[in-house]
Amino acid sequence: MRKLLFVLVVVSSVILSACTTTATPASVAERTPEVGKESTAEVVQATTEPVEEPTTKPEEEATTEPTGAQELVIGISALSPSLDAGVACTMLSWSMLRFINDPLVYTDWDMQTIRPWLAESWKQLDERTWQFKLRKGVTFHNGEPVDAEAVRYSLLRYQEKQLCMSFHLGKTFIEDVEIVDPYTVNIITTEPMWTVLDTLTFIDILPPKAAESEEFATHPVGSGPYRVVSYTPQEQLVLERNDEYWAYDPKYERVVIRIIAEESTRAAALEAGEVQLINLVPVDSIERLDALPNVSVRTVPSNRPISVGVNMAKDTPFSRDVRLRQAIAYGIDREAIAETILGGVAQPLPNYAIPPALKYAVEMPSYAYDPERARELVAEAGFKDGISCVFGSPLGSYLKDREVGQVLVEQLRNIGIDCELVQAESGIFIPEARKGADSQYDLTFLSLSPASLGIDYALSVLYTQDPYIGVSNEEVSKPWEEARHTFDEGKRAELYRTAQEAAWKWLPLIHVYQQPELHAAVDSLDFEARPDEWMYLKDRFAITK
Repeated sequence: MRKLLFVLVVVSSVILSACTTTATPASVAERTPEVGKESTAEVVQATTEPVEEPTTKPEEEATTEPTGAQELVIGISALSPSLDAGVACTMLSWSMLRFINDPLVYTDWDMQTIRPWLAESWKQLDERTWQFKLRKGVTFHNGEPVDAEAVRYSLLRYQEKQLCMSFHLGKTFIEDVEIVDPYTVNIITTEPMWTVLDTLTFIDILPPKAAESEEFATHPVGSGPYRVVSYTPQEQLVLERNDEYWAYDPKYERVVIRIIAEESTRAAALEAGEVQLINLVPVDSIERLDALPNVSVRTVPSNRPISVGVNMAKDTPFSRDVRLRQAIAYGIDREAIAETILGGVAQPLPNYAIPPALKYAVEMPSYAYDPERARELVAEAGFKDGISCVFGSPLGSYLKDREVGQVLVEQLRNIGIDCELVQAESGIFIPEARKGADSQYDLTFLSLSPASLGIDYALSVLYTQDPYIGVSNEEVSKPWEEARHTFDEGKRAELYRTAQEAAWKWLPLIHVYQQPELHAAVDSLDFEARPDEWMYLKDRFAITK
């Protein structure tokens, strides 16, 4: 019997029944807080009262026993050249940085519940003010205290410096962070937001002094279970155990994160015992790896859409004429890509503006494969003899991205869109794609994952402030903005529907398929793939001290 661990996870508003048989701990909040109407004069509290200590799940506690001097080696496809959590621009990089850094709160393994970490508890004072009580006695690796000053610095830094993270969290998310006392902060949002806790799961708390140093990009300091020993970009990151970690005794003496861009080389390293965990398992290696006596493939459907993006900031026929964008949508054979290149593990996505598993997702008219219609649209746009473009594509960022990028260009050529393919590793591709009007790319093969923060984040990062598309569309952004500030469930759902319909009509992104999370690990490693793409060991969030 195959050992392939395939977990079907449905992201919906229904909480798993196993999570509702007991009272919710006081320090745990669901994703949509209870709030009063704007006209009420009462102070609005969170769904539960704060407590001094958060609860820790028994299964997490059981995995935190130290096992002596051990080394864990992880092989990953890519890692940001900068280890500054605000500068890094991929889920994979942010995941690796969680070996070093801690957030205020995190999303539990049920993908529904927000649990405390550096924050011991919180409560909502009103529709714009959230108060957080911090854990006392926690320090960064350099001795700086994890206190209210550090929280205020970290939250405002992402916005004020316009770092990459600010594009994902929203540039106007926070109006101010008030320091109530050394271990209490009030986070004041620009407007009422029902997504505050979700957003905070993304943010690492950083030491104010160390984060301003020149070496922070390659030798960051955090409060997490491991310290940085050395970092050689494009090669490896070496970490050592933080023996003074406040939550638990880290299991491994050293963690080495090797950057192995080539899929087959990564798989071979796992087979040879050189690494214990890899990401982006080659689809043609799944059966071979899973048949090994001490290795399991761990996979789960993710909410990451892989797309062809149009550089809407650059004045080209593609940005000016929706018929060319529609031609691309009709001209992509999603089924062929999913089956022949991705081995049937990816789900074609011709009829949704956002991943369909997300709450409030609405099915749209399908752009099923129709090359004849695509050629007609190219001709109707005034290009009977075809049109040329530059197509940017990353390497080592997505499953089989080299091959998929090549096939996409061939499929577009088949409908009269002749693109020069420029493929580059993420450290080169991302900065170039973000240049907007000055980018060499007219089209890009990309993905901006909305998996971690639901529909609000999906619409935000995909359609309203996307630095890769380059512009916003008021028909999308206006209902999205209103929805994120609306606490009425029915009204919010209708606003999100309106935003999706407008995005589908605008079509700056042509979704191709949903990428699965595909990892492989030795059986002794307590690791499980997550649909939100955080690449955590199961004992990452456990308190045993």
